[in-house]
Amino acid sequence: MARLCGICDRKIGLKPSINFVGGSACENCLNPLGVFVTQLAFEQLLALAEMSLDDVKAAIAGDPSKQEKINLHSESKDGIERKAKENQKIQTFMNKYQLEDLDEKDLIVLKRIAGDLAGKGLFEMASFLGNQEAREKIKITHLSALVEQNWMIIRQLSRLNKGIEQLLQDKGQSEA
Repeated sequence: MARLCGICDRKIGLKPSINFVGGSACENCLNPLGVFVTQLAFEQLLALAEMSLDDVKAAIAGDPSKQEKINLHSESKDGIERKAKENQKIQTFMNKYQLEDLDEKDLIVLKRIAGDLAGKGLFEMASFLGNQEAREKIKITHLSALVEQNWMIIRQLSRLNKGIEQLLQDKGQSEA
């Protein structure tokens, strides 16, 4: 039986979604609330999953008290601490793989890759328990991480190529 979004009644399939108490909601329905499933930390997903689907529907309809419960971007003490821990994990990841010299664009991609690879552990546990859908999500997550890594490699190679071209140009000018 296919899972349906409890808000728009469309088939969810392998699309990003959150299982709430009383039903699931697809990412398309959650986006107007500022909820982007693929960008959430595990703790945020758990907090949202404790909400009821009716609360989510009320938030979408404009109920401010329900919207406040969903607001993941508030700068509470917990939010600041969570960001500090996340930054520390990213810094550890960068040190481990000697990625300290990345520019800002590559750092953004690196954060997505690290997030994808960190989240795979949860999917692997579900896969171990026999969840076929989780196995498919693991494959998609790994492929997504590979694509992100390839784009980063392309950018790095482009920078190297420009540097080599500049060296050759400088060498040609000094010989002339």
